[in-house]
Amino acid sequence: MASPLLASIDARIAAARNPLDSACLRAERAGLLARQGDLDEARAELAQLHALHDRAPDALVSAWLHLADGLVLHFTNESTAARDRMLRSLALSTAIQAREVQGLSAAWLAQIEFLREDFFSCAKYLRISFQVAGDEDHAARSRACLVAAQCFHWANRFDLALPWYRNTRNHSISGGDQATVGALMHNMAWLRVIQARHASVSGSSHREEVCQILSGAESLGHFDALTGMAPLASLVPVLRAHVLTLLERYAEARDLFIAHMESATAGGLQRLMGPALVDLAWCRVNVGDSAGARCDADDAQAGLSDSTHGDERAFIHGRLVQVYETLGILERAHHHEQMAIISWKAHAERQQRLFELVADVCSDKNAR
Repeated sequence: MASPLLASIDARIAAARNPLDSACLRAERAGLLARQGDLDEARAELAQLHALHDRAPDALVSAWLHLADGLVLHFTNESTAARDRMLRSLALSTAIQAREVQGLSAAWLAQIEFLREDFFSCAKYLRISFQVAGDEDHAARSRACLVAAQCFHWANRFDLALPWYRNTRNHSISGGDQATVGALMHNMAWLRVIQARHASVSGSSHREEVCQILSGAESLGHFDALTGMAPLASLVPVLRAHVLTLLERYAEARDLFIAHMESATAGGLQRLMGPALVDLAWCRVNVGDSAGARCDADDAQAGLSDSTHGDERAFIHGRLVQVYETLGILERAHHHEQMAIISWKAHAERQQRLFELVADVCSDKNAR
Protein backbone atom coordinates (compact mmCIF):
# COMPACT_ATOMS: atom_id res chain seq x y z
CA MET A 1 0.00 0.00 0.00
CA ALA A 2 1.51 3.33 -1.08
CA SER A 3 2.07 5.91 1.63
CA PRO A 4 -0.37 8.85 1.31
CA LEU A 5 2.21 11.13 2.93
CA LEU A 6 4.90 10.10 0.46
CA ALA A 7 2.53 10.74 -2.45
CA SER A 8 1.70 14.16 -1.01
CA ILE A 9 5.35 15.13 -0.64
CA ASP A 10 6.12 13.93 -4.18
CA ALA A 11 3.30 16.10 -5.52
CA ARG A 12 4.61 19.13 -3.63
CA ILE A 13 8.13 18.53 -4.96
CA ALA A 14 6.79 18.37 -8.52
CA ALA A 15 4.91 21.63 -8.01
CA ALA A 16 7.80 23.49 -6.32
CA ARG A 17 9.24 26.41 -8.28
CA ASN A 18 11.91 27.48 -5.81
CA PRO A 19 14.98 25.17 -5.62
CA LEU A 20 15.30 25.78 -1.88
CA ASP A 21 11.67 24.75 -1.29
CA SER A 22 12.29 21.65 -3.37
CA ALA A 23 15.41 20.82 -1.34
CA CYS A 24 13.52 21.10 1.96
CA LEU A 25 10.79 18.82 0.65
CA ARG A 26 13.32 16.31 -0.65
CA ALA A 27 14.97 16.24 2.79
CA GLU A 28 11.57 15.73 4.39
CA ARG A 29 10.95 12.90 1.92
CA ALA A 30 14.29 11.29 2.83
CA GLY A 31 13.32 11.39 6.50
CA LEU A 32 10.05 9.62 5.71
CA LEU A 33 11.90 6.99 3.67
CA ALA A 34 14.13 6.35 6.67
CA ARG A 35 11.11 5.94 8.94
CA GLN A 36 9.63 3.45 6.47
CA GLY A 37 12.85 1.45 6.39
CA ASP A 38 14.03 2.52 2.91
CA LEU A 39 17.40 3.51 4.29
CA ASP A 40 19.48 3.06 1.13
CA GLU A 41 17.14 5.27 -0.88
CA ALA A 42 17.12 7.85 1.93
CA ARG A 43 20.92 7.91 2.05
CA ALA A 44 21.18 8.30 -1.72
CA GLU A 45 18.74 11.23 -1.70
CA LEU A 46 20.59 12.93 1.15
CA ALA A 47 23.96 12.45 -0.56
CA GLN A 48 22.63 14.30 -3.60
CA LEU A 49 21.23 17.11 -1.45
CA HIS A 50 24.45 17.51 0.51
CA ALA A 51 26.43 17.65 -2.74
CA LEU A 52 24.19 20.46 -3.97
CA HIS A 53 23.92 22.52 -0.80
CA ASP A 54 26.88 21.97 1.51
CA ARG A 55 29.16 24.41 -0.32
CA ALA A 56 26.69 27.27 -0.06
CA PRO A 57 24.31 26.20 2.70
CA ASP A 58 20.92 27.73 3.34
CA ALA A 59 19.88 27.65 7.02
CA LEU A 60 16.42 26.22 6.40
CA VAL A 61 17.67 23.54 4.02
CA SER A 62 20.42 22.67 6.49
CA ALA A 63 17.90 22.31 9.31
CA TRP A 64 15.86 19.84 7.26
CA LEU A 65 19.01 17.99 6.17
CA HIS A 66 20.24 17.62 9.74
CA LEU A 67 16.85 16.25 10.79
CA ALA A 68 16.75 13.78 7.89
CA ASP A 69 20.35 12.71 8.59
CA GLY A 70 19.34 12.18 12.21
CA LEU A 71 16.40 9.99 11.25
CA VAL A 72 18.59 7.81 9.04
CA LEU A 73 21.05 7.41 11.91
CA HIS A 74 18.25 6.77 14.41
CA PHE A 75 16.80 3.97 12.32
CA THR A 76 20.30 2.58 11.82
CA ASN A 77 20.43 2.49 15.64
CA GLU A 78 23.23 5.05 15.93
CA SER A 79 21.50 7.04 18.64
CA THR A 80 24.38 9.29 19.72
CA ALA A 81 25.05 10.54 16.19
CA ALA A 82 21.29 10.86 15.54
CA ARG A 83 20.88 13.02 18.62
CA ASP A 84 23.74 15.28 17.51
CA ARG A 85 22.16 15.87 14.08
CA MET A 86 18.76 16.61 15.58
CA LEU A 87 20.26 19.05 18.07
CA ARG A 88 21.81 20.89 15.11
CA SER A 89 18.45 20.91 13.35
CA LEU A 90 16.73 22.31 16.42
CA ALA A 91 19.37 24.99 16.94
CA LEU A 92 19.23 26.18 13.32
CA SER A 93 15.44 26.12 13.07
CA THR A 94 15.13 27.97 16.37
CA ALA A 95 17.55 30.64 15.19
CA ILE A 96 15.58 31.30 12.00
CA GLN A 97 12.17 30.63 13.62
CA ALA A 98 11.31 27.83 11.19
CA ARG A 99 8.52 26.44 13.32
CA GLU A 100 7.69 23.35 11.25
CA VAL A 101 11.14 21.78 11.41
CA GLN A 102 11.71 23.21 14.89
CA GLY A 103 8.66 21.43 16.31
CA LEU A 104 9.51 18.22 14.50
CA SER A 105 13.16 18.12 15.54
CA ALA A 106 12.18 18.84 19.16
CA ALA A 107 9.65 15.99 19.07
CA TRP A 108 12.25 13.55 17.75
CA LEU A 109 14.75 14.70 20.37
CA ALA A 110 12.10 13.98 23.01
CA GLN A 111 11.74 10.48 21.52
CA ILE A 112 15.49 9.85 21.63
CA GLU A 113 15.83 11.15 25.20
CA PHE A 114 12.95 8.90 26.30
CA LEU A 115 14.79 5.91 24.83
CA ARG A 116 17.99 7.03 26.58
CA GLU A 117 16.00 7.38 29.83
CA ASP A 118 17.06 11.02 30.18
CA PHE A 119 13.61 12.04 31.34
CA PHE A 120 14.40 15.65 32.19
CA SER A 121 15.64 16.27 28.63
CA CYS A 122 12.72 14.32 27.21
CA ALA A 123 10.27 16.60 28.99
CA LYS A 124 12.23 19.70 27.95
CA TYR A 125 12.09 18.88 24.24
CA LEU A 126 8.51 17.68 24.45
CA ARG A 127 7.51 21.07 25.88
CA ILE A 128 9.32 22.88 23.06
CA SER A 129 7.56 20.80 20.42
CA PHE A 130 4.11 21.43 21.88
CA GLN A 131 4.84 25.14 22.22
CA VAL A 132 6.05 25.51 18.63
CA ALA A 133 3.89 23.09 16.61
CA GLY A 134 0.43 24.28 15.60
CA ASP A 135 -2.71 22.15 15.65
CA GLU A 136 -2.40 21.48 11.91
CA ASP A 137 1.29 20.58 12.11
CA HIS A 138 0.46 16.88 12.06
CA ALA A 139 4.03 15.57 11.70
CA ALA A 140 5.34 17.25 14.85
CA ARG A 141 2.12 16.82 16.81
CA SER A 142 1.82 13.11 16.04
CA ARG A 143 5.38 12.42 17.19
CA ALA A 144 5.09 14.62 20.31
CA CYS A 145 1.77 13.00 21.24
CA LEU A 146 3.33 9.55 20.77
CA VAL A 147 6.19 10.46 23.10
CA ALA A 148 3.70 11.69 25.71
CA ALA A 149 1.71 8.47 25.37
CA GLN A 150 4.83 6.32 25.74
CA CYS A 151 5.92 8.24 28.82
CA PHE A 152 2.60 7.83 30.60
CA HIS A 153 2.39 4.17 29.54
CA TRP A 154 5.94 3.47 30.76
CA ALA A 155 5.08 5.21 34.02
CA ASN A 156 2.24 2.69 34.47
CA ARG A 157 -0.50 5.23 33.76
CA PHE A 158 -2.17 3.71 30.72
CA ASP A 159 -5.34 5.62 31.61
CA LEU A 160 -3.46 8.85 30.86
CA ALA A 161 -1.55 7.39 27.93
CA LEU A 162 -4.67 6.35 26.03
CA PRO A 163 -5.88 9.87 25.07
CA TRP A 164 -2.38 10.67 23.79
CA TYR A 165 -2.32 7.49 21.74
CA ARG A 166 -5.64 8.62 20.24
CA ASN A 167 -4.20 12.06 19.50
CA THR A 168 -1.21 10.39 17.83
CA ARG A 169 -3.47 8.32 15.63
CA ASN A 170 -5.69 11.26 14.70
CA HIS A 171 -2.75 13.47 13.69
CA SER A 172 -1.10 10.58 11.81
CA ILE A 173 -4.24 9.81 9.83
CA SER A 174 -4.80 13.50 9.09
CA GLY A 175 -1.25 13.72 7.75
CA GLY A 176 -1.43 10.40 5.85
CA ASP A 177 1.50 9.16 7.93
CA GLN A 178 1.35 5.36 8.06
CA ALA A 179 4.86 5.16 9.54
CA THR A 180 3.74 6.87 12.74
CA VAL A 181 0.61 4.70 12.93
CA GLY A 182 2.93 1.69 12.73
CA ALA A 183 5.23 3.14 15.40
CA LEU A 184 2.22 3.68 17.65
CA MET A 185 1.18 0.05 17.29
CA HIS A 186 4.68 -1.29 17.88
CA ASN A 187 5.47 0.93 20.85
CA MET A 188 2.16 0.24 22.56
CA ALA A 189 2.60 -3.51 22.07
CA TRP A 190 6.14 -3.51 23.48
CA LEU A 191 5.18 -1.43 26.50
CA ARG A 192 2.29 -3.78 27.22
CA VAL A 193 4.70 -6.74 27.01
CA ILE A 194 7.17 -5.02 29.35
CA GLN A 195 4.42 -4.50 31.93
CA ALA A 196 3.13 -8.07 31.48
CA ARG A 197 6.66 -9.42 32.02
CA HIS A 198 6.81 -7.49 35.29
CA ALA A 199 3.52 -9.03 36.34
CA SER A 200 4.74 -12.51 35.42
CA VAL A 201 7.78 -12.38 37.72
CA SER A 202 5.77 -10.83 40.54
CA GLY A 203 3.04 -13.46 40.35
CA SER A 204 0.26 -11.11 39.23
CA SER A 205 -0.05 -12.02 35.54
CA HIS A 206 -3.53 -12.17 33.94
CA ARG A 207 -3.87 -14.66 31.08
CA GLU A 208 -6.73 -12.84 29.35
CA GLU A 209 -4.69 -9.65 29.11
CA VAL A 210 -1.70 -11.55 27.73
CA CYS A 211 -3.93 -13.17 25.10
CA GLN A 212 -5.00 -9.69 24.00
CA ILE A 213 -1.34 -8.69 23.72
CA LEU A 214 -0.68 -11.73 21.51
CA SER A 215 -3.57 -10.74 19.26
CA GLY A 216 -2.09 -7.25 18.99
CA ALA A 217 1.34 -8.66 18.14
CA GLU A 218 -0.16 -10.71 15.33
CA SER A 219 -1.92 -7.60 14.01
CA LEU A 220 1.45 -5.85 13.86
CA GLY A 221 2.73 -8.41 11.40
CA HIS A 222 -0.30 -7.93 9.17
CA PHE A 223 0.03 -4.13 9.28
CA ASP A 224 3.75 -4.23 8.45
CA ALA A 225 3.11 -6.57 5.52
CA LEU A 226 0.25 -4.42 4.21
CA THR A 227 2.06 -1.09 4.42
CA GLY A 228 5.61 -2.24 3.72
CA MET A 229 6.93 -0.80 6.99
CA ALA A 230 10.29 -2.43 7.66
CA PRO A 231 12.19 -0.83 10.58
CA LEU A 232 10.35 -2.56 13.43
CA ALA A 233 9.06 -5.63 11.58
CA SER A 234 12.08 -7.76 12.49
CA LEU A 235 11.23 -7.35 16.16
CA VAL A 236 7.73 -8.82 15.86
CA PRO A 237 8.81 -12.50 16.15
CA VAL A 238 10.76 -11.71 19.34
CA LEU A 239 7.77 -9.79 20.68
CA ARG A 240 5.57 -12.83 19.98
CA ALA A 241 8.12 -15.08 21.67
CA HIS A 242 7.94 -13.02 24.86
CA VAL A 243 4.15 -13.21 24.82
CA LEU A 244 4.15 -16.96 24.17
CA THR A 245 6.49 -17.33 27.15
CA LEU A 246 3.96 -15.50 29.31
CA LEU A 247 1.29 -17.89 28.04
CA GLU A 248 3.50 -20.85 29.03
CA ARG A 249 3.77 -22.00 25.40
CA TYR A 250 7.42 -22.60 26.03
CA ALA A 251 8.42 -24.79 23.08
CA GLU A 252 6.90 -22.35 20.56
CA ALA A 253 8.52 -19.38 22.28
CA ARG A 254 11.91 -21.13 22.43
CA ASP A 255 11.85 -21.82 18.70
CA LEU A 256 11.00 -18.19 17.88
CA PHE A 257 13.75 -16.86 20.15
CA ILE A 258 16.33 -19.18 18.59
CA ALA A 259 15.26 -18.34 15.03
CA HIS A 260 14.97 -14.56 15.36
CA MET A 261 16.72 -13.24 18.47
CA GLU A 262 20.17 -12.67 16.96
CA SER A 263 18.99 -10.83 13.84
CA ALA A 264 16.36 -8.80 15.72
CA THR A 265 18.83 -7.58 18.31
CA ALA A 266 21.62 -6.75 15.87
CA GLY A 267 22.65 -3.27 14.80
CA GLY A 268 22.57 -1.44 18.12
CA LEU A 269 19.55 -3.13 19.69
CA GLN A 270 21.68 -5.24 22.02
CA ARG A 271 19.69 -3.96 24.99
CA LEU A 272 16.88 -6.29 23.89
CA MET A 273 19.21 -9.28 24.13
CA GLY A 274 19.15 -9.54 27.93
CA PRO A 275 15.37 -9.92 28.33
CA ALA A 276 15.26 -12.28 25.33
CA LEU A 277 18.07 -14.45 26.71
CA VAL A 278 16.54 -14.73 30.15
CA ASP A 279 13.12 -15.60 28.73
CA LEU A 280 14.79 -18.17 26.47
CA ALA A 281 16.41 -19.66 29.59
CA TRP A 282 12.98 -19.83 31.24
CA CYS A 283 11.58 -21.58 28.17
CA ARG A 284 14.42 -24.08 28.11
CA VAL A 285 14.10 -24.94 31.79
CA ASN A 286 10.38 -25.56 31.31
CA VAL A 287 10.92 -27.96 28.39
CA GLY A 288 13.57 -29.92 30.27
CA ASP A 289 16.72 -28.44 28.74
CA SER A 290 18.56 -27.69 32.00
CA ALA A 291 21.99 -27.33 30.39
CA GLY A 292 20.74 -24.85 27.79
CA ALA A 293 18.81 -22.94 30.44
CA ARG A 294 21.92 -22.62 32.63
CA CYS A 295 23.97 -21.37 29.69
CA ASP A 296 21.42 -18.72 28.65
CA ALA A 297 20.83 -17.63 32.25
CA ASP A 298 24.56 -17.20 32.83
CA ASP A 299 24.84 -15.17 29.61
CA ALA A 300 21.91 -12.95 30.65
CA GLN A 301 23.52 -12.43 34.05
CA ALA A 302 26.89 -11.60 32.47
CA GLY A 303 25.22 -9.09 30.14
CA LEU A 304 23.93 -6.93 32.99
CA SER A 305 25.80 -3.62 33.11
CA ASP A 306 25.42 0.01 34.11
CA SER A 307 23.91 0.69 30.67
CA THR A 308 21.08 -1.83 31.14
CA HIS A 309 17.77 0.02 31.34
CA GLY A 310 16.22 -0.01 34.79
CA ASP A 311 13.04 -1.88 33.89
CA GLU A 312 15.00 -4.48 31.91
CA ARG A 313 17.47 -4.92 34.77
CA ALA A 314 14.64 -5.54 37.23
CA PHE A 315 12.92 -8.04 34.93
CA ILE A 316 16.15 -9.93 34.22
CA HIS A 317 16.88 -10.26 37.94
CA GLY A 318 13.30 -11.41 38.57
CA ARG A 319 13.34 -14.03 35.82
CA LEU A 320 16.79 -15.26 36.89
CA VAL A 321 15.35 -15.96 40.33
CA GLN A 322 12.84 -18.33 38.73
CA VAL A 323 15.39 -19.99 36.45
CA TYR A 324 18.04 -20.57 39.11
CA GLU A 325 15.48 -21.74 41.68
CA THR A 326 14.15 -24.31 39.21
CA LEU A 327 17.71 -25.43 38.43
CA GLY A 328 18.41 -25.74 42.16
CA ILE A 329 21.13 -23.05 42.15
CA LEU A 330 19.74 -21.41 45.27
CA GLU A 331 22.62 -19.10 46.15
CA ARG A 332 22.33 -17.33 42.80
CA ALA A 333 18.55 -17.29 43.06
CA HIS A 334 18.79 -15.56 46.44
CA HIS A 335 21.26 -12.99 45.09
CA HIS A 336 19.00 -12.10 42.17
CA GLU A 337 15.98 -11.94 44.46
CA GLN A 338 17.69 -9.22 46.50
CA MET A 339 18.80 -7.40 43.36
CA ALA A 340 15.29 -7.60 41.92
CA ILE A 341 13.84 -5.91 44.99
CA ILE A 342 16.37 -3.08 44.71
CA SER A 343 15.86 -2.75 40.95
CA TRP A 344 12.06 -2.70 41.06
CA LYS A 345 12.17 -0.02 43.75
CA ALA A 346 14.50 2.12 41.65
CA HIS A 347 12.31 1.57 38.60
CA ALA A 348 9.18 2.67 40.48
CA GLU A 349 10.95 5.86 41.56
CA ARG A 350 11.94 6.61 37.95
CA GLN A 351 8.38 5.93 36.80
CA GLN A 352 7.12 8.48 39.30
CA ARG A 353 9.72 11.03 38.24
CA LEU A 354 8.85 10.63 34.55
CA PHE A 355 5.15 10.87 35.33
CA GLU A 356 5.63 14.15 37.21
CA LEU A 357 7.76 15.69 34.46
CA VAL A 358 5.49 14.74 31.57
CA ALA A 359 2.25 15.47 33.45
CA ASP A 360 3.55 18.99 33.94
CA VAL A 361 4.32 19.37 30.24
CA CYS A 362 0.98 17.92 29.16
CA SER A 363 -0.97 20.15 31.51
CA ASP A 364 0.25 23.18 29.54
CA LYS A 365 -2.43 24.67 27.29
CA ASN A 366 -0.06 24.35 24.29
CA ALA A 367 -0.11 20.56 24.60
CA ARG A 368 -3.87 20.19 24.51
